[in-house]
Amino acid sequence: MYLLFQELSIQDPNKQKRRKWVRYERKHSMSAGHIDWHEDERTGLKVCVILDDASRKILAGGEFVTINTENRIIVVDQMVERYWWLRLMRELIMDHGNEFGAHRVP
Repeated sequence: MYLLFQELSIQDPNKQKRRKWVRYERKHSMSAGHIDWHEDERTGLKVCVILDDASRKILAGGEFVTINTENRIIVVDQMVERYWWLRLMRELIMDHGNEFGAHRVP
């Protein structure tokens, strides 16, 4: 809106249409979740959360001093402990970073 107001941008009518799909939004809760880390630059705290894809509810989370696989496992176990009776989550979407075990050293 700011760029339009400053006349640094123009509206493209082709981009005004509603997309046929909506990214990362499932119809049913607990069918998919997102897990990721966030680091607060001011305090140095690292936060890992699991977010339900349909409802956008935070299912589990924790604040940690370091980002590592062990702390990620704590958050996943927390989610399983709280919601195992409701439904098992079908997918857990992540970015495949080091903390998720994608770059293991032999």
